[in-house]
Amino acid sequence: MKFHELPPEIVEEILVHIDPTDVAQVAASCSVMREIIYCSEDSKLWRDLYLAQPFDDPRDCVSEQGQPRADPIPWKSELQRIIRARIVVCSEDPWSIIKPGELVTILNSFLNMVCCVPPRTLDESLEDLSSNLLWVAAMLRLGFIDLLEASTLATEERRLIARLHTYYGLTKMDGKRITRVKSRAYVYNMRHYLPDNDYGPFLSDGRVDWEHMQALHHVVSMHLVSLNEDEEFEYAVFPLSLPYTQIFMPRDVPKEQKDDWAGVNGDWAVSFCFCDHRDLLSEYLLVFL
Repeated sequence: MKFHELPPEIVEEILVHIDPTDVAQVAASCSVMREIIYCSEDSKLWRDLYLAQPFDDPRDCVSEQGQPRADPIPWKSELQRIIRARIVVCSEDPWSIIKPGELVTILNSFLNMVCCVPPRTLDESLEDLSSNLLWVAAMLRLGFIDLLEASTLATEERRLIARLHTYYGLTKMDGKRITRVKSRAYVYNMRHYLPDNDYGPFLSDGRVDWEHMQALHHVVSMHLVSLNEDEEFEYAVFPLSLPYTQIFMPRDVPKEQKDDWAGVNGDWAVSFCFCDHRDLLSEYLLVFL
C-alpha cells in the first residue's frame, strides 16, 4: 500500500510528527495529500501540528492586559506565519528571501508570540516559564535584530523592530561603545521630551514610541549588565530581558478581581528623571575632593 492510500486519519497522525516545512512538501507531492492537508473540513491536523511545536498552547495564553485569546484560533494560518518567520530568521541571508512588504508580518508574528503567553504564578516556578518566550529568544539570538537595525527600514518596520528589541533585551551590538553612545544621546536629548509627546516616550497620537523606549531600555540595561566592547555572549538574562516580560497572575484570584488583581487601576502621578546617576556621583566627588 502506498502512503497516499492510507486512511486520512493515519496520514494525519504521521504528519503531526514531522516538521511543518516537511508537511508542506508532502502536500505538494500529490493531489490526495494536498486535499488531506489543506482541504480538510476541520482544523484537527493543524491544531495537532501546532501543539506538537515548542510553543505555548494558545488556549492557555492571555494578552498583556490578561485577556484570553478569542475563539476560534486560526491554527493553520498562525502556524504558517510562525514557521515562515523561523525560516527567514534562520536563513544565512534573510534579506534574500524576505518578500516585499513581508517584514512587517514577520515582526508581528514574533511580537504576537511574545505578547500572548500563559500567565505565571507568583511562586516563581520554572515550569511556568513561557515556551513562546524561550523559542523567540532562541531564534533572535542568531543576530536578526542587529541585522535589521543596520538596514534601511520603513517607519513601521523601525518601530516594530524597536519594540521587539525592547522586549528581547540586549543584543551583541548593544555592548559596543558606539551603540551605547547613540542610545545615551537619544535619551538625554531634552528635545525628545515635549508637550506633544507628554514629555515621555510617546508619539503625538498617544501611542508608545518604541524607538524611544528601546533607547531608554538600552541605557538602563547597561546599568544592570556589565558588557565589555566586543564581548561574546549568547543571551543576557536579566530583569529587563525577555523572560521577565511574562505576565504574572496569582493563583485562585476571585473572578471579579481578575481584571485588576493587583489593584493598579486608577489615576497615577509619575515623575521621571532620565540621567546617569554614576555621572552625578562623579560630579559630587569632584566638588568635594
